[in-house]
Amino acid sequence: MTTDEILFKMAVRSRRAYAEKMAADAEKSDFPLVKAEAVQLETSAGKTPVILYRPVNSDATEALPVFVDIHGGGFIQGSPAD
Repeated sequence: MTTDEILFKMAVRSRRAYAEKMAADAEKSDFPLVKAEAVQLETSAGKTPVILYRPVNSDATEALPVFVDIHGGGFIQGSPAD
C-alpha cells in the first residue's frame, strides 16, 4: 500500500496529526535548506497572506527563480499558519 493510499484511509484528524508531526520533525533538522517568511501583499481583495521560501544561503536582494502555488482550498491537512 502506498503512502497516499494509507493517508486516504486515515480520518481527517489523524491526517492532520500526521502532517503536524512531519512538519515538526522537519523543523528539527540540523541542516535546514530553506527559510520561510510570512508577509502580506496588498491585492485587489485586500491583504493576502503569502509565505516566501528562500534558500538559507541567499539574501533578500538576490534574484531567484519563482514558483507560484495558489492553494485551491480544502484545508484537510495543516493550515497556512503551519
